[in-house]
Amino acid sequence: MSTISPATAASASSSTDPLALIDVDHVRFYVGNAKQAAFFYASAFGFEVAQISDLTTGSRESASYLLTQGNIRILLETPLNKSHPAADEVRRYGDGVKDIALTVFDAEKAWWGTEADGFAARVENERAWKVSIDTLRAANWNLDQKNPHAAEVVSHDPAVLLADYTQLQAQAQALRDELKDILAKSLASA
Repeated sequence: MSTISPATAASASSSTDPLALIDVDHVRFYVGNAKQAAFFYASAFGFEVAQISDLTTGSRESASYLLTQGNIRILLETPLNKSHPAADEVRRYGDGVKDIALTVFDAEKAWWGTEADGFAARVENERAWKVSIDTLRAANWNLDQKNPHAAEVVSHDPAVLLADYTQLQAQAQALRDELKDILAKSLASA
């Protein structure tokens, strides 16, 4: 059996760890009752409630309590309606860890990958997508390009809908006028 000293383990992990993890930023729990869980963690383990987001602060989706103790952060989240993703998980599995957020030095660099592996780590997703050079050239090098993964935003604001309707009516009237002119010219020449 061999032993590895902490210094050896640290140097070995830093050379092979592509993310170069620094710390755990926070742990998020889905719980059945975030207020009760926050009280328990505060009274039993000495955590402090740093932030609250619930019905009293205007949140209709979930109640969240951020607990801190030194550099330890725990986020307790409870769904307030059945459509929240936590509702099904809490119903099926009970209280549990949802996310563990890690602090890294170079998150973007880790995503970008390395030239040695042909940037194989880079994947297209809803937050990162490829734009061809021709598209950028046609847009006069404007990098503000529409996200191809985002759903079309539909406004239900009556003022916006009325303005759109008025514009469409004006276009339809212009087409009708153009057709009348074409028909009048053709009848006049006949």
